[in-house]
Amino acid sequence: MRAGLDLTGGLIVSERLRARFPREHLARAAEEVRATGTPLAGVLGVPPGLTDPARYTGAAARLTDRALERR
Repeated sequence: MRAGLDLTGGLIVSERLRARFPREHLARAAEEVRATGTPLAGVLGVPPGLTDPARYTGAAARLTDRALERR
């Protein structure tokens, strides 16, 4: 599974960076990732952990808490 995620070069979690970068900037970065194979973190100059899917759970915790509250 990790190998499949790594094939995206970090693009799979690019929505996480939307608050930090304008959409156009992310779009250009995504094009560069696809064209060169450089990981998104390298293209954007951010720490690799920001584009590591294993370190990003998005809203999962909040959604889980909400679901458990309804029980």
